[in-house]
Amino acid sequence: MKIHICGSYLTKLLMALCFMITSIFFSDVRINATGVSESQNDAERELRQIRKKVDFQILLPENASQKWGLEIKTYPQGVTDKIKKIRLHYLDENNENLMIGIGQSKAYPNESVELPHGTKVMINGNLGYFSEWGGPTINQKKVPIGGLLWVQNGTFIELNSSSLSKDEMIKIANSMK
Repeated sequence: MKIHICGSYLTKLLMALCFMITSIFFSDVRINATGVSESQNDAERELRQIRKKVDFQILLPENASQKWGLEIKTYPQGVTDKIKKIRLHYLDENNENLMIGIGQSKAYPNESVELPHGTKVMINGNLGYFSEWGGPTINQKKVPIGGLLWVQNGTFIELNSSSLSKDEMIKIANSMK
């Protein structure tokens, strides 16, 4: 028996799987995770410490809602001297729902991002791709699940959300400095 999976479906399936693995499998991996109960100064202090342990530039969205809490996760687990990847989770004002997740790691020379079935978008002068993975319908309203991928200033960035529209995600991506 042969199974044929079209490229678009396969791309969406792989991106959704990566998002789920990153969000679920590593959900308890933290180094002094910063939650909404901690102050902005604590988050800034934690980010200063993390910046010393990464070999890429950490970019932050300037226009993420001030009502959102920030949780910082680092990978690999238990490493204290060299961090390979970080994930920033912006949670709603009740600290219950993930509004947006932003993964960052080092982009290697000549690395480019290309999703053959994604939509090309420009993010801070960099070519990126948006891919909508579908999503559930809740109260007769479709809840989008999507992601953006791009390389900026030597950093590979994955931005995912199941709460925000494509335009809202692109606006946040364009504010990352």
